[in-house]
Amino acid sequence: MYDTSRNPALDMAVKKILSQRPILAFILKNAVSDFENFSMDEIQGMIDTPHISSIAVDPGSTNDMITGEPKDYGETEISDLRR
Repeated sequence: MYDTSRNPALDMAVKKILSQRPILAFILKNAVSDFENFSMDEIQGMIDTPHISSIAVDPGSTNDMITGEPKDYGETEISDLRR
């Protein structure tokens, strides 16, 4: 695997490509069985605005963008996750 930390421009370029809704939708549809029966347009509509290098990811940190009570999503429809 290539270490993109040695090439920040390449790292940012890859992040920009992977943050495009059509690319994310394709990955979800073909890699996550929960999405296989949705159309690409439906999946793209479920994707909020991606954040590129704007939220720090540090070991031990929490994601302060997640709000609300913990919930078991095992019985939840995918469309319910957009709330």
